[in-house]
Amino acid sequence: QKGARNNMSEYQPISLLCVASNVMERCVFNNMYSLVENGLHPLQHGFTKGRSCVTQPLKVI
Repeated sequence: QKGARNNMSEYQPISLLCVASNVMERCVFNNMYSLVENGLHPLQHGFTKGRSCVTQPLKVI
């Protein structure tokens, strides 16, 4: 059962990264992905460009 909406102790804090760390993460990903993309199995869908947890079951079906 959930508590009262106006009781702040019922809410958990949300951690948001600053814009600079998001940009840095994207730069690292873009540079590292090209190094490991050839080593990924063709059926790998997680963390792969153009594929997702939705495309994997569709491929199986």
